[in-house]
Amino acid sequence: MSSSLEGIWTIFYVYIIGLVYGIREKFWRRQKLDDIWRPSKGKSQPVAIVTGGTSGIGLQTTKLLLEQGFRVIVVARETGDEVEGLRRLPVGNQLDLRLVDLTSLTAVRKLSEKLLAELDKVHVLVCNAGVMLHPFALTEDGYETHMAVHVLAHALLVDRLTPLLQRARRLDHLGRVVNVTSSTLFAGRLRLEGFGKNYVNGYSAYADSKLALAVYSRLLQKHCNDSIEVVCLHPGVVPGHLYRYTVFPFKQLICGLMGRIWLRTALEAAHDVVYLCLKSQISAGCYFENGSVVDIPNFDERTANGLFERVQSVLSST
Repeated sequence: MSSSLEGIWTIFYVYIIGLVYGIREKFWRRQKLDDIWRPSKGKSQPVAIVTGGTSGIGLQTTKLLLEQGFRVIVVARETGDEVEGLRRLPVGNQLDLRLVDLTSLTAVRKLSEKLLAELDKVHVLVCNAGVMLHPFALTEDGYETHMAVHVLAHALLVDRLTPLLQRARRLDHLGRVVNVTSSTLFAGRLRLEGFGKNYVNGYSAYADSKLALAVYSRLLQKHCNDSIEVVCLHPGVVPGHLYRYTVFPFKQLICGLMGRIWLRTALEAAHDVVYLCLKSQISAGCYFENGSVVDIPNFDERTANGLFERVQSVLSST
């Protein structure tokens, strides 16, 4: 299939997925935060890191983790009203905001170095920050924006903070990475040729990067054995700033009155995220929807391993 036809098919497929999931999710249950991990008495306050935690699902995830007694470090790029609203939360020293551009691997590396120097343990790392349908652009490191943010930046953050996650898992029985992906991964492809630089259109770039994140999560779990736990999920179709590049009719459908009445709320989606953060027993390495394991598209193991090796190569050179 030519790249132009493939791009058209992906656009169609992404909207079909959005329509189907938008209907299905109306009947999803909200995950109850019981039978979850809780810190032992006498232990220090648990630490969570949430990327993209200033709005939407990320903000609600931050609030829920704060309610569970975590110190939450929010990693975000925004410098506007959303960040100011986060700063006004009456949470004392439990909330820490770090402004970092996730399109810059150098900035992510520097953040990781600071956190390694400051923290003893990290119990939960929620990789939530994302972009969707971003116009084609290469980052300062030479990577396409969707792949840079969704996969490379988060993979680097996880890689550098793994010692803190391992220590938390060993001492407190919780050291978990939760990667927020998307059901659009079913429209994605693993592309090794020109890795990190391919761009058919924004829909393909988004779907490909979300599939890559899910596959990388599975292989990272195998690589780490049980020293940490890695899971990923589709939290739901939720109206919000993520859809700012969507074509006007669909943007109105998703973010307008009908979308806000019918689709999941950010809080409902955040319950799914936090449920996976804290669930006592979990199927590590898997992809989840509404708290249940769902098989991702079949992929060739050789291609998947090639993806993992390419990501690791980027990390080792950063």
